[in-house]
Amino acid sequence: MKKLKALLVAMTMTLTAMCSGGFTASAATYDPCDVDRDGEVTILDVVSVNRYIVGGIYHEEEYNRFDADRNLIVDISDSFCILAKLVDNSYSNKYYSRTTGKYYSAPSVSTFIPDREASDTSSRWYLKRTSKGVVTSYELEPGTVDIDTETKSNMSKIVIGDDTRKKSTSEENTGIVYLRTPTSSGFKFGTGFVVGDHQIATAAHCVCDTETDQWLDPMVVLYGADGKLTNRALNVVEYHIPKSYYDLSKSSSWCDYALITVKDDLSDLTHFSIGTSYNVDENTFKNVPLYVTGCPDGVDGITNSKFSLYSAEGHIVKDELYNKASLFFDVDTSYGQSGSPVYVITDRKAGNETVRMYVALGVLSGYYDKKSGIGPINVASRMLKYHQQFYANNPNMSWE
Repeated sequence: MKKLKALLVAMTMTLTAMCSGGFTASAATYDPCDVDRDGEVTILDVVSVNRYIVGGIYHEEEYNRFDADRNLIVDISDSFCILAKLVDNSYSNKYYSRTTGKYYSAPSVSTFIPDREASDTSSRWYLKRTSKGVVTSYELEPGTVDIDTETKSNMSKIVIGDDTRKKSTSEENTGIVYLRTPTSSGFKFGTGFVVGDHQIATAAHCVCDTETDQWLDPMVVLYGADGKLTNRALNVVEYHIPKSYYDLSKSSSWCDYALITVKDDLSDLTHFSIGTSYNVDENTFKNVPLYVTGCPDGVDGITNSKFSLYSAEGHIVKDELYNKASLFFDVDTSYGQSGSPVYVITDRKAGNETVRMYVALGVLSGYYDKKSGIGPINVASRMLKYHQQFYANNPNMSWE
């Protein structure tokens, strides 16, 4: 998996100069793998997808053109789909449910919502704090970076009905980290997940407390494949958060995401793929299972459960405050799971090879207490195009 991913990046770097800007609209019918709409499927279509999923040069509202496997999420699986087509291999990519043991497909959607974020060429500002306490700001301009590598939350979170969380003993456990920060009243807990060989995603409120105007210095510890906390603490180099999160007196879920870089090589751990999920909603993903795995402070009244990972399954739901920058869902969570991945499980099959992937659609932020309807629901910062650039192709991050 990692070798193939490295190959995709290498091909992209080699052929980047051969690609031009955006796409032109056309009423013609194209093969789904012909993402650049030139009438044929070539390696350049792989390049186009790779550039998009790391926040490359495109300001393309019709992001669904990159969805080669038609599962409503744009991620590295779309590159694999095109490669399979090029070598005349069969290909499938379906969503898996651990509860039912069955596979589900997203429905065919004829009308996509244009990704206005993708066409926005305005800069985004971020804050960076080193482990030595030096804080600086920087600007990310969409489409200017060359490819080189891969509502302030209520901290109690919410369990909806019966607590359905179970101890996690799955492969993705090695891609989850435990965040522990000493405070004047004890400790503050959180969760993060591996998105690169030195990059960890989490919630902004896990590394910066805007109420006290203080940056936090959480200890970052890995979990084992058995879901139990190990003694392997990571060496943090930097924390990055959106400046908008820091500036808002009451921050919102849409900007509650952060990046932690570490000196340690994380290439041997499970990596969560980042999936652009602009058109994923309660209708298109009605039957698709959604997961949250993290380290809660308590489950069913049992405290200190944070030393073991817990996971629960649910679905995306609609809310009256629904917006494309946030993701609302009914998966059980609680304090300590802030920053957990909100993800789907896919089994990608190319020819005779099957690979299980974990695709993050959001970063757990908190919960929203609905004024009407079924009651409180959880909310995450939805992964959009600018998250790709922030986590995977950010020239301002360092792990040295």
